[in-house]
Amino acid sequence: NKARAIFVRDRASFEVLKKWGISSYLISDFAYYYPHSDAKIEDGEKYIVLSLRPSKNLNQNLYKKIAQACDRIVAEYGLNIRLIPFQSGAENDAMALNNIFDLVESKSSVKIEPYYEDISDVVRLIQNAELVIAMRLHAGILSALTQTPFIPLVYMSKVSGLWGEFPEIKPVPLTEDGFSMLFDHFDDMWKNQRRHREI
Repeated sequence: NKARAIFVRDRASFEVLKKWGISSYLISDFAYYYPHSDAKIEDGEKYIVLSLRPSKNLNQNLYKKIAQACDRIVAEYGLNIRLIPFQSGAENDAMALNNIFDLVESKSSVKIEPYYEDISDVVRLIQNAELVIAMRLHAGILSALTQTPFIPLVYMSKVSGLWGEFPEIKPVPLTEDGFSMLFDHFDDMWKNQRRHREI
């Protein structure tokens, strides 16, 4: 009630506030306005980006399924995997990323990136990736910004609310049943990569 203005980035949140009698403005996430180059840097390495964050929904069985999907991606497509943290300090991403690294068998093809203070380093990594698997919402947003194909992992309503507005995006629920489709979804996007880059 003391706020001079409230801004939300998805229609579902806007409608909830409207139902509660709270006035708000529906706007794009500020990350969409980040200036960037459209040029993809060809450095010879083919990799995907994996972004994870701590979550009560992310249990040991899901860690195993993600690690298994990573091993299949390395084995069947010859791709490396970059694990990128989006947060340091409290609730940082290190534990989630370290869990995946510990569980994958193809460790020589998997690298945990350091936490980058400069967002341009993160944007460059995402822009030059073949595909992004994004639990962090902003990993997905930066993928959309740079036209990099991505698969959102849905762990809470703010993620499903945003990506639900784009019918061409097919999020994967952060559940064991949901993760049974992760590799098939990756395979479909890989085979149709050109089409997905143009969406």
